[in-house]
Amino acid sequence: MRKGIEWLKNIGYAAKIIFAASKKYFILKMFFSLVSSLLPYLPLFLWQQLLNGLVAYTAGANDVLLSSIWFFTLSYCGVLLMSKLVDALSKFVQYKYNDAIQYYLDNLMVDKMASVDLAFFDSSHLQDKMNNAWMLVDSTQSMVSFVFDMFQKGLRLVISFSLLLSLGWWCIPIVILLSVPSVLGDRKINTLNYRFEKEQALGRRKMEYYKNLFFGEGHQEIVLYSLKDYFLSLYQNVWSHWDRMLRAKNVKTAVIHGVSLLVLALNEGIVYVVSVTKLIAGQMQVGDVTYYVSLLAQFREDFTSLCYRINQFAKNSAELQDVREFIEMKPMVQTDGTRIPGENPEIVFRDVSFRYPEAERPVLEHCSFTIHPGECVGLVGLNGSGKSTIVKLLCRFYDTSDGEILIDGVNIREYRLDKLRALFGTLFQETVAYSFTLRENIALSDLDGIEDAERIGKACIQSGVTDFTADWEKGIDENMTRRFAEDGKELSGGQWQRVALARAFFRNSPVILLDEPSAALDPVAEHRIFEDFKQISKGKSTILISHRLSSIRLADKILVLENGRILEEGRHDALLAKGGRYAYLFGLQASKYV
Repeated sequence: MRKGIEWLKNIGYAAKIIFAASKKYFILKMFFSLVSSLLPYLPLFLWQQLLNGLVAYTAGANDVLLSSIWFFTLSYCGVLLMSKLVDALSKFVQYKYNDAIQYYLDNLMVDKMASVDLAFFDSSHLQDKMNNAWMLVDSTQSMVSFVFDMFQKGLRLVISFSLLLSLGWWCIPIVILLSVPSVLGDRKINTLNYRFEKEQALGRRKMEYYKNLFFGEGHQEIVLYSLKDYFLSLYQNVWSHWDRMLRAKNVKTAVIHGVSLLVLALNEGIVYVVSVTKLIAGQMQVGDVTYYVSLLAQFREDFTSLCYRINQFAKNSAELQDVREFIEMKPMVQTDGTRIPGENPEIVFRDVSFRYPEAERPVLEHCSFTIHPGECVGLVGLNGSGKSTIVKLLCRFYDTSDGEILIDGVNIREYRLDKLRALFGTLFQETVAYSFTLRENIALSDLDGIEDAERIGKACIQSGVTDFTADWEKGIDENMTRRFAEDGKELSGGQWQRVALARAFFRNSPVILLDEPSAALDPVAEHRIFEDFKQISKGKSTILISHRLSSIRLADKILVLENGRILEEGRHDALLAKGGRYAYLFGLQASKYV
């Protein structure tokens, strides 16, 4: 019962996709499906009449019959020609319709991907669901045609059944009975294929990952540390298991397919024997034999084809279920807030705790602190202490597990998400290198200002981008990377980080969030940026995360995190005088330069 309900939901979802993708092609496809359902039976009738007329004519019938023979001959040729024309037009419509469906599905998936929570990328289970959905989009396209096939095959079966009643009701159960093993075999094969794809999804991802290690940025370490054999062994171990499972599945499939073919051969043999027996007994003419044999074959083909499509639907339904569940999955971060934050807000973390999806331990526990308007707050701590998580919670990539974040005394969830995120100009720890022009790379944080060359130039100066772009012929309109332009600029990691920093400054938001802004910078570039930073951030609130504690010294307040908790809080001098964790970490770094 439950499975039947899911089928109905998936059929409804497929119909929704079909209609939404293109109403015009939906109507055309329905029309050609109707015509294609009726056309196959007209040539059978014409050929029956033609053969009976030819036999009678050759047996000495009068010349009046000759005009009927030519009528049926020309009609038969005309119907064949019309069938070819309809088939060509139907295929053209199908091609255009497939493109429309593919475009619709791609846009649907891209739109969903653009709005998914970061939890999707932190959860192996959700990543598998997301990857399966992407992989199954193509099969979903073929699955939506199931609606038309059901209509066409169902109509043909009704016509065939009605016409076969004149031969005898007994032939239909025989054809159906002998077709059942083939149908069940096909269903079993589809089940085996789907189960294999589902069970081996993780293995396939691992194989792709191990293989891509040789084509990514890690090739230098592969050569330096002689990792080729190790990575190859990882790939080969997963491949061996995958290949073993594939061969076992293929053996079962071959056996089932062979039995199905034998039963189908028996089915056709019985039909021919019965027909020839009736001809010898004088119960039908030669044309009638070919008519009923063809009609029975058509009925059997339509019946098995319909059952095959139902079996295929059982497989595609499970696949469409993955796509539907992914598309309909509700975001964890609710976006129903209506408030708009002020231009210079006070930010308060009140007893905030947070645990990543599927993580065993919380990354933040009972954290409380305040960022006053215009205040610069530095976050210090070892990797995994929760520093970057604070930035992600502020941007509402996640919601707190416990406690609350307040903006001007109001819970962060009550604000419009787009207006809330507009508060922050952010440099994330993972720098993204976009294959666009420098202008676009910087203006991505505020596309309304993409034509403001003066403002973009100012961001380039503030971030130090002008240090390496002064001699660029096209200036900010130079292409970045050579992915789409042979003369594109290839930058170092530190240079890309400066571009990302310019993007954060260009946003001109009241709060600046910098997560390791100098991680890939050389000492000269780092010194220059932080020398200018006080001026750049004047009047703005700032959260600064850095392992280089010399950079943190400019903060008005420093929070020292350890194991997800705030261990110490205060200014640089006060924390040094306290002689606690901050003083210890600062002393470790300072000792390297003494």
